[in-house]
Amino acid sequence: MNSNPPPSPPWQMSSPPPPPPYPVAPPVLTPLKHSGLGITSLILSAIIAGGLFILIIVAGILETSTPGGIDEDSVSAMIIGLFVIMGGGMELIALILGLIGLFQKERKKLFAILGTIFSSLTILGIAGLIMAGLATQ
Repeated sequence: MNSNPPPSPPWQMSSPPPPPPYPVAPPVLTPLKHSGLGITSLILSAIIAGGLFILIIVAGILETSTPGGIDEDSVSAMIIGLFVIMGGGMELIALILGLIGLFQKERKKLFAILGTIFSSLTILGIAGLIMAGLATQ
């Protein structure tokens, strides 16, 4: 004779695991925000680059419209030079803001990259114009 007890019915085989003591929510992934410093860098760089472009056009018009060229000691030449130097300084600030924006954690880097590139190119353009101006003297 077999001494094993008869098998249990299927509905009594095993009980389901108990529910967790608290509801488990899936982790919420929040989208990354854009870097505020990167946005500032891009906007500042674009405005300054546009202003410098207009300033160079004005300087070219003054050079061609003045007989013998613009006098280097004139007030208009000094103001143009001052604005070019101020634009270079502001572009340096935009470059620094873009670089800081690149190193911010948990932020999107697109505008910081664009601001850094545009301000770097503008600074190189200003330096190139200054070198070209010094080379022609």
